[in-house]
Amino acid sequence: MLPEKPVKKLKWQMFENIYNPKDIKINFFTSGSTGVPQSIIKTLYNVQMEAQATVEGFNLKGDLTLCATTLNTHSYGLTFDFIMAFDTNFKIYQTRIEFPEQLPKDLDYILISTPSFMEKLTKYNYEFPNPPELIFLAGAKLDDRVYNYISKFSDVVDIYGSTETGNIAYKRGGNIFTVFHNVDVGMDEENKIIVKSEFFTGKQAVLNDIIENLENRKFTLKKRSDR
Repeated sequence: MLPEKPVKKLKWQMFENIYNPKDIKINFFTSGSTGVPQSIIKTLYNVQMEAQATVEGFNLKGDLTLCATTLNTHSYGLTFDFIMAFDTNFKIYQTRIEFPEQLPKDLDYILISTPSFMEKLTKYNYEFPNPPELIFLAGAKLDDRVYNYISKFSDVVDIYGSTETGNIAYKRGGNIFTVFHNVDVGMDEENKIIVKSEFFTGKQAVLNDIIENLENRKFTLKKRSDR
């Protein structure tokens, strides 16, 4: 059973004498966008470290509510809309947002969503009656036109990552990504991105994404080598 009250830090010792998050396995599946969905095994510790890095990296604090259009069955949704609440005093909005009319009218909140949801809002020129304090987006490429429209209402953070690695980097418009807090990035001889972090099991992960201009923890994402 998870604690009833939020805890200050998401270090695995917070569950001392209850269980060790490094021993608890979570089975995620990739989206299958490049073929058959693959099973990815992580530990509770991995997603805790990813959530903690997000809180620390973006200095998240205050009396906020986490609202999501995403499902908690996915790595992104579970980490941001559930586990992250245990590293803050944030509340979790009970309703999954399917339509913009369901967004809170009288709460300060962070919106956890996807580029496709923002695309729909942009298409119909939706105006937030109560804009989010911050919008996290992940899961697909964010079109510049969509970013430019949505960023008129809120701070928009476009996250680059994968089910395999968790968060890798982020940007606020443009094409230059900044490496996430507590993540290290390199390149192999084919310029494929190499990721090291505590957000996944194993020492490192090599993805099929091609990056360029890696310097001072910033890079540009050129393409996926398998597309």
